[in-house]
Amino acid sequence: MASGLRFSPKAKIVTVAIIAGAMALFLFTIRDILGPFVWAAIVAYIFNPLVTTISRKARIHRIWSTALLYAVGAGVVFLAISYVAPPLRRETHQLQRDLPSLISGLMEYLLGGDPIHVFGYWIDSRMVAAELAGSLQRIAEYVGGHAVPVVFGAIGFITKLLMFLFVNFYLLLEADEIGAWVQRAIPSVARGEIVALGASIDHLLGRWVRGQLMLVVIMSSATWIALTILGVRYAIILALLAGILEVFPIVGPVLAGATACVVALFQPNPFGWSSLSYVVVIAAVYTVLRYAEDYFVIPNVIGRIVEFHPLVVFFALFAGGSIAGILGMFIAVPALAVLRIILVYLYGKIVESPEATSIEVSPPGKAAFEGQSSAELRADSEGDAG
Repeated sequence: MASGLRFSPKAKIVTVAIIAGAMALFLFTIRDILGPFVWAAIVAYIFNPLVTTISRKARIHRIWSTALLYAVGAGVVFLAISYVAPPLRRETHQLQRDLPSLISGLMEYLLGGDPIHVFGYWIDSRMVAAELAGSLQRIAEYVGGHAVPVVFGAIGFITKLLMFLFVNFYLLLEADEIGAWVQRAIPSVARGEIVALGASIDHLLGRWVRGQLMLVVIMSSATWIALTILGVRYAIILALLAGILEVFPIVGPVLAGATACVVALFQPNPFGWSSLSYVVVIAAVYTVLRYAEDYFVIPNVIGRIVEFHPLVVFFALFAGGSIAGILGMFIAVPALAVLRIILVYLYGKIVESPEATSIEVSPPGKAAFEGQSSAELRADSEGDAG
């Protein structure tokens, strides 16, 4: 019996390259609708361990543990809308009214009231500030006065939200089957080693994602308490901003602190201090919170993951932003950490050195992967499977 068609090594490489190129082109073409799927995968990855734990402890099917998670999530959203949304809405409207005057005051504070000489021309700084404030006001009036685009935008948001919820539910429900299918798709000769590599990547990503969620909650709460005590306007908005910006290392905390200082600069304070003294206190509070996060919260609650030089972090953030916007900046640092693990593994394969494939990520207080070669990781994986 004649054997079937067999591809040469070169034909295999060409086939894989064509398939990869076609998939990349397809994903680029539908990039506008990828957002809900990507965020659904991220959220499912975060909550999959919780769904699995509930299913095992309560001995119920995953559909019921997933439904329970959705019910709890709906309850949290309802409470947030009931108790957080009203003051947040008030602060948002107040900020919208005050934003032009804040920008105008900031420009006048930075540029001064005197004309500025630039390239042989005199520019009236007050006129520049007034024009900028007027432009912001006109933008706000345009957005408020054009209801149809806003309505269509709301419809698009609701559609993407429903898509996100559906995909997320499916991924949580079928997480075990998806994982098993991925393992079966790996050739058996390399399955143990690749599964061990994937386990180390999963360990790193799990720590990072769940750690970032804890940081957002902790830093938002601490910032809100501090700003409320100091009487800073828009405390809820600034606290949420500080928490969200925590996911962007170095850049995020600085931007959050600078925003709070600008707001404090142009508002009366309840202590009778000068504006400059008030701003210095706000900056000091953000600095203390940042150091407390670095020295107490991260080491004791989350643990260090993989350290990079600040310049490398800067490059990763802006590269991710240029490729995929906010989502790209959000996943830039963990993607860099995963890339490092993969490159170390590939380097070990290229130089044929088992020691070079050791994984540098370990859980807090336990050197799970330190000093282990790929062969040892594969043996551990096969032992667990057995």
